[in-house]
Amino acid sequence: MKHEILLAGSGGQGLLFLGRILAEAALMEDKEVSWFPAYGPEQRGGTSHCSVIVSRRPIGNPVVSEPDILVVMNYPARERFRSMVKPDGILLTNDLFAQHEPVHEEPREVLVPASRMAEELGHPRTANIIMLGALLAHRPVVKRATAEEVLAHVLPSRHEEMLTVNRKALELGYAHRY
Repeated sequence: MKHEILLAGSGGQGLLFLGRILAEAALMEDKEVSWFPAYGPEQRGGTSHCSVIVSRRPIGNPVVSEPDILVVMNYPARERFRSMVKPDGILLTNDLFAQHEPVHEEPREVLVPASRMAEELGHPRTANIIMLGALLAHRPVVKRATAEEVLAHVLPSRHEEMLTVNRKALELGYAHRY
């Protein structure tokens, strides 16, 4: 079992946080993990990305060049990284920014209404956590319960309301039928 995941979008969309949740959840499940965020000027609205590898065996190279899973939050990220996905991989796209119809070839593309769901939840910044729920529904890289436990660990106790909101966002992304 090895999952190579690439998370891409614009700076400020919570992709590094999403990657951190995945990585810490995998560690809690005694899996090998590599978390490789991209830092730099692209964090200010340009394309930003983060790679996560989760494996049962030691990871020799932290660079994801052919992801099994690509999560994209906007159209430029989709265009930049889509060709890298393995033929049997999955592409999860935030449909608000998709600007296209889903492709019907490999990799399989799933349009996730993450931004709309986050707006309906009343917290637009939870679109990343909705995408995490969708990812876990399609590819159970880690258990959803473990991801929830990590959320409780990384969100400060003074933000109890946000923990409840993020748990709901994770549940919405996980339960939505695509």
